[in-house]
Amino acid sequence: LGHDRFGRDDDFFDAGGDSLAGMEVLLRVGGLLGRRMAATDLGEAWTVASMARAAEGAPDAGAFEVLGAGLPGPPV
Repeated sequence: LGHDRFGRDDDFFDAGGDSLAGMEVLLRVGGLLGRRMAATDLGEAWTVASMARAAEGAPDAGAFEVLGAGLPGPPV
């Protein structure tokens, strides 16, 4: 988004993010944390704080979600 720093309450869309980039962020954050996160879990506010709350309550991700996030998957 062209920003080096975001505060916990800075809104992703107000900072210039769009829906496609938002889905990519959710996929990457969820993959890194091993969680299955959905845009609906964030509600109205797309902030670092709302993502943290969503990640805490999100179910564990299966291998496919982790692979989708660009993390190494199980051996083939």
